Parts: sequence; structure tokens; C-alpha cells
Amino acid sequence: MYSGKADLDQRSQLDRFLTYETFYIGLGFVTLCALMFVPIWNAVALLNSANYVFWFGRYTPLVIITVLVCIVFLYIVVMSLYAQHARDSKPHTGHSVRNEQTIFLVGTIFATLLGFCMMMLAMPLVRDTTRLGNELSYRCSVDGEARQLFEYSYVLHNIRAHPLCANKDSVEHCRGYDDAPPYTDFLKTIESDYSCTGFCHQVNPSAFLEIEEKTTFLSNKTKRSTSPGLLQVDDTAAASQAVAGPGTRKALFSSTQFRASCDS
Repeated sequence: MYSGKADLDQRSQLDRFLTYETFYIGLGFVTLCALMFVPIWNAVALLNSANYVFWFGRYTPLVIITVLVCIVFLYIVVMSLYAQHARDSKPHTGHSVRNEQTIFLVGTIFATLLGFCMMMLAMPLVRDTTRLGNELSYRCSVDGEARQLFEYSYVLHNIRAHPLCANKDSVEHCRGYDDAPPYTDFLKTIESDYSCTGFCHQVNPSAFLEIEEKTTFLSNKTKRSTSPGLLQVDDTAAASQAVAGPGTRKALFSSTQFRASCDS
């Protein structure tokens, strides 16, 4: 007798759980997660991209992931409050607010919120990529991070072009080289990932005169700095040919020859 009553109570609880409300709320949760899967996947890909992180940092992808996860948790909280506190009927009217229309309305609101957030989060990405594209195309030796990277690439190719360094496996083994994160790390990464060497190779040779001879550019400090560092420019003509000259170029961090430049 007691066993039959317990089975009946369990079945009653299961029936209360497996209602149209549970189905539609779960369907809304799955739909939101499906809509967020691709943006979160892309944000994680940006975080793992050394190229993106060097130019833009990790802030925007982290914001995207945080906002999307918060929307999911907010949906769970709202629907939990709805299931616990929504009345079966309004006083004096007899109309129930616990119905499919209310659940669909909440789901539509969250889908709209998701679309609005994605649109707002896309704006800084579009702005930053457009700015960087213009900087790399027209002002890579003039200002910004591109200018800094150009200077480091220039000096490294100057060292690489020296007869005592040309036959070594990597510029890292050459006299005068010193690590200067994040610039040297980034140049090494893009050489390996994109099979290219050199940066801002389309610069007019007269632009190299702006880099004063016997001036140092690389620093052994890990922070970015615009102040002079530790590597010395000894052969301007050789460096100019290594960075901007025609034909193949010897890679900085391997013995491979590349034709492509990393800013093209």
C-alpha cells in the first residue's frame, strides 16, 4: 500500500515537472545557447590568436564571452522566478499569465537582447580592424604599434644581413640580438604561422633615414617601450635591402627563404 502511494507521488511530481512550461523554457535555453555558440567560439579563437592579441589585446573577446554568459544566467534566473511566482490567474479577470504566450514573450525579449548586445560588441571590432588595416596599408612606418614593429623588424634584419649572422639558423644566435617581448615574440610567431618575414617592406628607402644610425631599438625589458633599447644599427644599406629589397628574404628565426612580407 505504501509502495503504491510512493510510486503515485513520484509519478505526480514527474508529471508536474514534465509540463509545457518546462519544455518551452528548456527550448528557450537551448536556443540561446545555440545562438551564442558561434560568437563564443570566435571569441575564444581570438584569444588564442597571437596576431589578434598583439594588435588589440584580450579585452574585447573577454567582454563578449562575459556578456553572453551573463545573458544565459539572466534567462535562467528570470524563468526560475516566473516558474515560482507567476500566478495562475490575474485577480478580477481570470486570465492566466502562466501560458505559452508569456514564455514566448520572455524568449523573444532575450533573443532581442542578445542581438542588440552582439551588434554593440561588433562595433569596436569593426572600428579597430579598420584602423589597423589603414595603419598597415598606409602608415606602417609612421605611427602606432606598426611603427614599433617596423623598427624592431628593421633592426633584426640588419643583424640578419651581417655576414657573421647570415649562415646561422636563427637571428637569436647572432651577436647583438636580445629578446624584447612582445615584439620579437610576435615576429617569431608570424614567421612560423604565416611563412613570411619582414614588415612594412613597401616603405620608400628614404624612410630608413629616419632611423638614426648607431641608435638602439630593442630592449631586454618585457614591457613595451618607445625608448631606445639595446640593439645597434651598423649597416643601414644591408638592412634596407633585407627589409625592403626585391626577391627572397632570409627568415629571421629559421634558415628558410620567404618572398612574402608579413604586412601584405
